Formats: sequence, structure tokens, C-alpha cells
Amino acid sequence: MKSFVVSLLLGLSLQDSTKILDHVTVRKRAEHEVFGTNWCRHEKTSIHINKGAGTGPEAGYCVGNGFVHAKFKTLDEAKEAFDRRPEGTCGGITLEIRSKLYSLIKGPVVLQHSDIKEVSWTPCTKAEQEGKDVEKKLNVGWDVYDGRYLGGYCTSKYAYNTLDEAKAAYRHTNPPGKCGGITYENLSGKYTLRLGRDPQDSPSGEITWYPKRDGSWKVEAAGSVEWFRHENKKIRLGKYCEKGFSKYRFRSLEEAKQAFEAGPAGYCGGITLETKRRRYTLRRGPVILDESEPGAKQVSWTPSTEAEKSISRPRR
Repeated sequence: MKSFVVSLLLGLSLQDSTKILDHVTVRKRAEHEVFGTNWCRHEKTSIHINKGAGTGPEAGYCVGNGFVHAKFKTLDEAKEAFDRRPEGTCGGITLEIRSKLYSLIKGPVVLQHSDIKEVSWTPCTKAEQEGKDVEKKLNVGWDVYDGRYLGGYCTSKYAYNTLDEAKAAYRHTNPPGKCGGITYENLSGKYTLRLGRDPQDSPSGEITWYPKRDGSWKVEAAGSVEWFRHENKKIRLGKYCEKGFSKYRFRSLEEAKQAFEAGPAGYCGGITLETKRRRYTLRRGPVILDESEPGAKQVSWTPSTEAEKSISRPRR
């Protein structure tokens, strides 16, 4: 209907008017200012293109039903176009690295690993949405801009392996807040301090954290759990803590602790460092501590019992 009205007003063909609508410019917005769909991001992943009986370069993409374009220069344009399609028409969005275009792919969604570090977005499942709610608690003080980057690096050391490390470095710049924000480079896998203060559309699917103007980014998340460290111990693995979490493996202990505290109460039993992978993993309760494998030197952390709180022992 919109395409028909535009074609009447401007004297254009239905195909040209649809093109105008599909490329409408949308204002830049933070992740919490969502479109009609709640989106989940998948790193190093593409959506399988099922061409079926179709032929030609558009087979497998969300075209037809009056829509002639399925590839867009920005993530916001692709998301808005997705929401305008009839429900169930499209499965999700993949940033095709070679063309640097955000493409609408037909469902059903089959996610596959991308060796060229493509990124995909799909409507969140209930479990994934619960994981995003946890992430929001960890991002207090920051606005998240998916598909955006900030220009220019800030400070001599600007690249970090984890978001937690990058946020800490941001807080401790001289003067504090000297940098514009943090941008994750999905091609390098690094969280980088950036000078720019105006998030720009990213051709490579980057994601940016921008400090809130109220200064709440200055406050480190205060942990409410008192932790007890168990040397050469592992928490017996029944299951990892997956329900309500977007992930259960972390590169830093602080990230694992924050995720534990932000997650559903009583669901996780504690944290075990898997030394071979150098990953801190959230493990389900009830907690049963086993001896570490020979030579592995695993370490675990659990919420302190009253007896443990009285023991003078390192808790980091």
C-alpha cells in the first residue's frame, strides 16, 4: 500500500517507489530503542541460503510480494525492511562481508559457521531474550549501538580482549572519559577504545558501547556475592549455566562473576577455570567439588558459606 501511494504521488513505477521505501533513511538509535523485532546477534555466523527451486542471484533472499530489494548498506535499513515484510517471510539478516551489504535471508533459519567472520541477526527466541536481559544488567551506564563504530583509536594501548577490560581502561584514562567510547571489531575480535563521539554505520558489522551522559559509566558494578576460591578443584560438570544466559564461557574472571550475579538466582553453582581453554565457565548447582585432573591445576569459585567467610584466604 505504501509503495502504491508513493508511486501515485511521485509518478514513479511501483518498482521504483518500492526501492525508495526500502532505502528510507532511519535515525540512528541505541539497541534499547528497538524496531518491532527483538534481535539477537550471532558472531562468525551466516544464515544458510536455501535457494530451493529458485534461480538467479536473488534466490533465497527475501524478495517478492512487492519487495524487490533484500540487500542494504546499513543494519538499520535491513532491520526496518525486515519488519515491513509479511510475518514469517524472512528468517533473519546476514552481513555478507565480501559485498559489505546487510542481506535479508528467507527462513527457516539454519545458522552456520562463517570462516570469513560474517555476522547474522535473527529474532530472539525466549531463551535468547532472557540472555539479553542479563547482558543489559551488565551494560548499566552504557548505550549499545549494534552495526555502528566510532572513528579513530584513543590512547597508545587501545585494544583489549574483553569488554570488561576495555571498560576498565576507559574509566582509567587521563582525564576519565577522554575517549569517545568502545567499538568491538568483529574482524580482529578486539574491543577498542575510540576517539569519535558520533556512532557511524559500520560496513563490517561492528558494535559500539557509548557512555551514558549521566556519568553512570564511572561506577564499576559492585559485586553482591562474596566468593571463595578452591585451588586445584573443579565443580563437577552436570551442565553449564545456559538457561537465561547468552553464554557461559568467559575470558576473564570478572566477566564470569558479573554474569553469575546478573543471572537467575540459585541457577548456577559457581565458576570453574578450564585451564586448557583458558575460559571461566559457569556451572550448574548443586556444587560438588572434585579434584582437578592431573597437571590441569583447575581453580573454582563458589559463593562463600558462613564457615568459609571466617577463613582468611585469597578470594580472587
